[in-house]
Amino acid sequence: MHAADALDRTRACVDASHILAKKGGEATGPSPVDRAKAGSEHHLICDGKNTPFKVITTAANGPPSGLA
Repeated sequence: MHAADALDRTRACVDASHILAKKGGEATGPSPVDRAKAGSEHHLICDGKNTPFKVITTAANGPPSGLA
């Protein structure tokens, strides 16, 4: 996509959201909002044209290592 000039790598936006995991699972952890419940965190990186080019799902309250 970069060769076709479809990605604008001159700017990027990084955001994350916390999602309640009602049934749990391997990638869930304590929610930072409600620590009694399991949840996931979705990390999203978009280019300057709002095209997502990286999505990572982690445990909600896990360490941020490996995301940089």
